[in-house]
Amino acid sequence: MKISIKSVLSVLILVIMMAVFSGNCLAQKATDAMFADGSLEYHFLLNDAVNVSETYMPTLPAQIIEQLAPMFLVKAEGSHDVGMYVDTPDRLLQQQNLILRVKEGKITLKARGATPDSVLDLEKCDKKKYEIDYSGQADYSISSDLKFKDDEFDITFTAITPQKLYAFIQSRCPTMYTYLTPIVNDARVRIPGVASQYEFEASLSPDHPAVKKAEITLTIWFMAPKDETIVELAYSGAASDKDALDALQSETIEFLKSKGLLHAEQQSKTELYFDTFLE
Repeated sequence: MKISIKSVLSVLILVIMMAVFSGNCLAQKATDAMFADGSLEYHFLLNDAVNVSETYMPTLPAQIIEQLAPMFLVKAEGSHDVGMYVDTPDRLLQQQNLILRVKEGKITLKARGATPDSVLDLEKCDKKKYEIDYSGQADYSISSDLKFKDDEFDITFTAITPQKLYAFIQSRCPTMYTYLTPIVNDARVRIPGVASQYEFEASLSPDHPAVKKAEITLTIWFMAPKDETIVELAYSGAASDKDALDALQSETIEFLKSKGLLHAEQQSKTELYFDTFLE
């Protein structure tokens, strides 16, 4: 069969157009409007006032419950998870405003920046979320989750490697893999450590005006063998309730200060993880 030069050129032009179109889709920046129906999340890094030990987890020491009362009512029994992050020592992904996280049953790629147009509007894998995080300052974030079962991918620290992670992502969600091109061939990429993570549900006192508008958690991360602990109080709610949630933020700051619980430096758990394991 004879193939004309015109046909070959037509195919090449089509391939180029598809590549450009695909690249533009993956490079699409976020806009303010995308966050209008998203969620707001407020984070408060706490002092570890009682030197909490993982030995007692997942039961929260009564001293911590008493410290956060009466404004916050924290349940004593919590849940456990493990988590780890992936990047180069000089944080190449972070330089692209990207965060790659692995937890039990879920891989998350998050685009985060100080303004909407500084983050990519990531393609959806299994779940996608728009959120504005407040950890001392506002950060816009878009996350895409890839879910898996325990027997599909082994995340134990003795088994997982960056290359195995890339291969699994590529097989299950090729668009997520595309965003990782800055690091996939970089031999310096590390999964520097595992955070043992405990989460406890909490609520506001029943008579608080925002009691039905805020979902509250207390999170404690233990990072062995570095012997470091992160304690964080956080709450989230709908963007439509921003006024009430902002008011709760101011009230929470004053309450935590009065108890001597508000940490002097407010940082995200992600940055504290890398500060700890890459120091």
